[in-house]
Amino acid sequence: MKAGVSGGLSRRITYGTLALFLVLGVLLAAAELVVHRQYASLSDGLNGRIERLNLLQDTEREFLESVSYLRAYAAYEREDLYRQKMSARDGYDRLFRALNEAYAAETSGGAESVRELAQLNERFDRYSITALSLIQADDAEALADLSASEGSSLVRRMEAAFSSLVNQEREQIESLTDRVRTLGRAILIVPALALAAALGAAMLLIRYLRRAFIAPVVDAESAVGRIERGEIVELAGAARQDEIGSLLGGIGRMAEGIRSRQHALEDNLVQMEEQREELEAQNDELEAQNEQILEQRGRLERTLERLTRREAQLEAINAYQRSLVGLTDLGDFLEQAIGQLLSVTGRDAGMLVMRGEAAEDRGASNRHTGGTDEENVRRSILDRFGEQGYEVLYSGGYPLSAEEFGGEPAGPALQAIRTNRPIARRRPLSGAERGAHGAYETAVDTYYPVYDGGGEERPAGFLLLTLYGDRSAEEGEEELADGLIRQFIGALFAQLTQAQRQRQSREMERLNRELEREKRNLSDQRDSTQQVVDSIHEALIVCSPGGEILMCNRITGELLDPIFRTGRNFADTMDEMNEKLGIGGDGGERIRGVLESGLDGGRARYAFEPPGRPAKYFEVYVQRIEDAVWGDVRLFVFRDRTEEEETNRLRDEFVSVVSHELRTPLASILGFAEIMLNRSVKPEKAQKYLSTIHGEAKRLSGLIGDFLDLQRIEAGKQTYRTLPLDLRTVTEDVAAQWDGRAGHAVRLSLPEGPCAVRSDADRLKQVLHNLLSNAIKYSPGASFVDCSIRLGSPSQADGSPEGDGRWIVEIRDYGLGIPDEAKPKLFGKFYRVDNSDRRQIGGTGLGLAIVKEMVEGLGGEIGFDSTLGEGSAFRFSLPALALAQTAGTVLILEDDEGLGRLIEEAFLGEGRRVSRFSEAETALLALEQGRAEGVPDLCVVDLVLAGELGGWDFIRRLAADGELRRVPIAISSALDPPDGYAESESEKYLRKPFTVKELLALGQRLTGAGRDAGSLALPLPSEPMARASLEHHGLDVRKIEVESDFAIVEIRPDEGGERHE
Repeated sequence: MKAGVSGGLSRRITYGTLALFLVLGVLLAAAELVVHRQYASLSDGLNGRIERLNLLQDTEREFLESVSYLRAYAAYEREDLYRQKMSARDGYDRLFRALNEAYAAETSGGAESVRELAQLNERFDRYSITALSLIQADDAEALADLSASEGSSLVRRMEAAFSSLVNQEREQIESLTDRVRTLGRAILIVPALALAAALGAAMLLIRYLRRAFIAPVVDAESAVGRIERGEIVELAGAARQDEIGSLLGGIGRMAEGIRSRQHALEDNLVQMEEQREELEAQNDELEAQNEQILEQRGRLERTLERLTRREAQLEAINAYQRSLVGLTDLGDFLEQAIGQLLSVTGRDAGMLVMRGEAAEDRGASNRHTGGTDEENVRRSILDRFGEQGYEVLYSGGYPLSAEEFGGEPAGPALQAIRTNRPIARRRPLSGAERGAHGAYETAVDTYYPVYDGGGEERPAGFLLLTLYGDRSAEEGEEELADGLIRQFIGALFAQLTQAQRQRQSREMERLNRELEREKRNLSDQRDSTQQVVDSIHEALIVCSPGGEILMCNRITGELLDPIFRTGRNFADTMDEMNEKLGIGGDGGERIRGVLESGLDGGRARYAFEPPGRPAKYFEVYVQRIEDAVWGDVRLFVFRDRTEEEETNRLRDEFVSVVSHELRTPLASILGFAEIMLNRSVKPEKAQKYLSTIHGEAKRLSGLIGDFLDLQRIEAGKQTYRTLPLDLRTVTEDVAAQWDGRAGHAVRLSLPEGPCAVRSDADRLKQVLHNLLSNAIKYSPGASFVDCSIRLGSPSQADGSPEGDGRWIVEIRDYGLGIPDEAKPKLFGKFYRVDNSDRRQIGGTGLGLAIVKEMVEGLGGEIGFDSTLGEGSAFRFSLPALALAQTAGTVLILEDDEGLGRLIEEAFLGEGRRVSRFSEAETALLALEQGRAEGVPDLCVVDLVLAGELGGWDFIRRLAADGELRRVPIAISSALDPPDGYAESESEKYLRKPFTVKELLALGQRLTGAGRDAGSLALPLPSEPMARASLEHHGLDVRKIEVESDFAIVEIRPDEGGERHE
């Protein structure tokens, strides 16, 4: 029955709640569905109207664009405008058909307007066809009449029709938008209504629960409180047939049970009181027994305490005895031993004072004296107390002021030392001790004499033990203390002896370490000195007064002979070397004379000229030295001055040669000039004399130029102005000047394309002139020399491998060749090969030295190979200049890095390939190199560039070239007005550079279809200005088209093929 009641109550609450919220959910879902459908319908209509509006606007825009292109075509009659007009018309027709389809199902006024617009469109089609036929017939008057009578009005009517349709669609869109806003507000109201309904349902549910459940529960709670107070309660709702009724019935039954258990508890309480009285009597008996047990336990605890104290004392004695042995350090021994002694004897403080000799052995490790060094301790004792002074070795348990001790012992301490027995005294505590031991008023000091092994009659100090307070000594304590102290004194004596031995051992170790350190220092100094001596480039020999070599450096064996070694006699070794090498002389005797005379500070020159070997020349210094190890010794220094002698010889020879080379042309000049001044000569002879004078003057000028170049090179003031250039062209020009001289033809072997390098043209020509001059000069029996250029790296005389990336110029002659012994010196200054054939040829010996310096100054390398009697080949290399590909690219010639990069990125963004240069020279070389692949699509040129050539020079070069003259050019910088140009009211000179957008549009126009090749765009919006500027720079104008911001010019080609330099 209870289960049925419980289930009925639960089902009623559950079903009622579910039904209420289900009704509310259904109503809310229905409202939401209706609103959503209306919103979707309005959104679809709004989107359709917006699409129609966009279609109308696109159609109107295409119509107006078609009309604009038709008018432009009528004005300019250009084919591209006609194509653009037809393309715009096709787009308009496609959009108009879509517009008709969009309004086909429309029944409103919009469909009628579209049909009216279709009729106007058909009329416009007929008008367009008629206008196009008149344009093609070039009937401008009929076209103007047709446009005035029909075209303009028809266009305006169509524009009005389009505007009307657009306005209608916008009105429809605004109406639909208002309805969507209204529906949005309705959507916001629905959740508010649902919330209000939910709140009402919740209030009804709460009211029902309060009446049906909460009120009976409150009555039950009140009844339980009354039951606790012992009242009898009758519950009115116990008859209910639900869970509440069951709860109230249970409370009633619980109240009956509580009353019955209360009576039973009262009976039990009476019985427990009787039992408590019996337990109290038993407790009194147990307390008496406990007192007896506690008394026995006290006696046992006192006995255990004495045993424990005795055990601790025995353990302390054991630890004390262990501390007397095993420690080698005096400080550690005193710390451990006296500390354990104080613990065993029950004393509170202790102090050990010893005579100075004993204190000296304490060592540097005594922590109680701050770890003072042994020597410092000894000196401190002697300074304070003399040889018999006393020192505190240990102090513990006393205040800091009590640890201070100075002078001789006095009072009880002196008495203990003199009587050789312990002395005890009681004294009051000092102020410092009261601070540390405030619980006591007196202290007992006991002084024990301490011996150092010298006999009972001579104590070495005393041991002071102090006990604070009035505690009396227990039985046997004094005897125990005496025995322990005697053990301590014996151990102290052994420790002092060990400390003395350790001090002596440490002193020996210290002396050994110092000795080893001195040995190492001496060895290091000897090694360092030897390294310094060996690093000197002069030969050094130290010998005794008797001539024994005590030391010589490494260079001595290289400069003189390896037989010079330590231990040999210096003079005898010199004689042995002279005899071995076949050198006549008195070197040994001269050394003996110096050693016997004791010469100090002398110097002499010595020539070392062995037969069949290169001569060497030395300057010898002699110095007397007093050395700490060797004593009185002599230092001989041999300074090698072979290079100085060779330089002096070359300089003398150079002066002789230069004097001859300068006098020879000068004599010719003076001789022929004197003849012409003092004699009457025929004109043809005068012309011959003047030609000779001119040639000799040029020769003299070349010699002076070589001297000046050498001077600048040696002073480091030679400068180079490097620019991109064609090595092939420079080589051809120089070779042409030498071709045919002295009966020699210059045969060239050059690549087809340009050989681009970055170099100084003047210095490069000077190098080529020197090498060709030498090739012709030193091949007197030959009829030609070869000059070639190839790509690689110069193979030196040692046969080094070749590589890529360098242009190599080789000049080969078939003449005298170069001896092997002269090859290493060939590029030296003033050097000339010494034989009769070459002395007849002449020369200063500067040419190759200057060539080498200049080639290396230009970043190149130079080398040669030669076979005596067959000829020589000199070759030098320069780094090849990498050139960008220009075929099919937009060539940008701009020296400003930022602007050049900006233009490059702009054209790259348009999908064009770009090649960028900062110098016109580099761009011209790249165009020449890429001629076989094609030409650029467009050139964008600045007028002021980094090199010697400017923008106008580049443009003239292109105009003079048959292939490159058709490349369109756009000038990217503002131009200065041409000379003689005057501004007027209708024509102004505009200093306006291109923007990137304008430049891209201009590039598209110049490279697009229908534009003649060879066009040039200038930022000059005036035909006279453009023509005057171009003619000023040597360009002939064929045709000019003036736009709003610039002029497009067609350049007339140079029919004569003139190449502007």
